[in-house]
Amino acid sequence: MPATPETANEIWIERSAKSLAAGWEALVRAMGRPAETWDGVWVADAGSPNPFVNAATLSRSLQEADAPALTARLEAFFKQTPSGGSWLLWSAWPTPDLAPLGYVLWGHPPIMVRPAGGERPPVPPELRIIEVRDADELAAFERTFVEGYPALGVEALLPGAVFAPGLLGGPFRFWAGYVGQEMASVAAALVGPDHVDVAFVATQPQHRRKGYGEAVTWAATLCEPSLPAVLEASDDGRPVYERMGYREVGRMSLWERPRNLANPVYSPYTPPQS
Repeated sequence: MPATPETANEIWIERSAKSLAAGWEALVRAMGRPAETWDGVWVADAGSPNPFVNAATLSRSLQEADAPALTARLEAFFKQTPSGGSWLLWSAWPTPDLAPLGYVLWGHPPIMVRPAGGERPPVPPELRIIEVRDADELAAFERTFVEGYPALGVEALLPGAVFAPGLLGGPFRFWAGYVGQEMASVAAALVGPDHVDVAFVATQPQHRRKGYGEAVTWAATLCEPSLPAVLEASDDGRPVYERMGYREVGRMSLWERPRNLANPVYSPYTPPQS
């Protein structure tokens, strides 16, 4: 029986959850920090003030009756590093309301997929794109990403607060776009056996709206032209990705949880609560 569009979307939703979790695990393990796989969830803790690298990613839908026990186990895991900031729960499936358990809903970012192949448009003539090959280039990539993606809260911890040198030579690949001698825009891709997961796209504020972010995203998207690509987008970035041939297949549910509810400190990203 041929796959229906709904079945194809379900396959991509599962793949996106798996590759998202693999990405967080790779980042955290390169820092020498703990990552584990449990029944129904992958966890990785950088002990960071930034919640993005303190991640719990569901591998299946979460039932309301199971949420308290899972939260208790996650709380115990993340409390092993009490100095870290809050953590994020990523679900590629709709979740029950987790607010009574101390979570704050960030929103529902789109999961987007692009078929393999195709041609990218010309790169802006002033932009020079390279693939990052060594630790110095990765440190420059990291600083550009942190400066282009505000409120990370790790500026004083560079280098290695997000992208440790141990990532080089692994499944992650990194691209940087230069204007003159200045790194203007960056993007990365986690290369798997059946798709590429594009991530960590950022552009310096002074270089935005010039096509640089799209150009480096093309480099990541087509790094293995025989493979399709997936990414977790933002609603602001969605039109750019649609122009590149990506389509939405689902929505993430993204929740933030303080490391210790007795001291409920949320990150600067936390949406205002009504």
